[in-house]
Amino acid sequence: MIAAALGDLCHIETLWLGGNSLLDSGATAIADALCLNSSLRLLDLEGTGITDEGASALYGSLEENGTLAVMDLGCNRIGDRGVMAMVQHALKANRMAAGTVVTSTMYERKNNEHMNKIRLEAY
Repeated sequence: MIAAALGDLCHIETLWLGGNSLLDSGATAIADALCLNSSLRLLDLEGTGITDEGASALYGSLEENGTLAVMDLGCNRIGDRGVMAMVQHALKANRMAAGTVVTSTMYERKNNEHMNKIRLEAY
């Protein structure tokens, strides 16, 4: 439902969905909506259960969406493959120009699983 509204509501500039269990299916729906949205500047998807698959779909939407400046995917299960997809899609969409900041910081949880803190910012 949020993804459908995101495509239609052109005045939304900031969307905080962190902590919700969106998983890859939700990330893919949001990615589809981002292709239609022309106003969103910040999207927070921290801790939403996204893996490489959902992250790749989101990064792919950058090729169509020219307004998103910050996408926070911290505390998700995005591995090296997901980070590489981010860089490849960002380069393809010409979003890695001067002033673009990509940060990926690895955090280790108590059970030795790793979570990435990934943030893409274009200034």
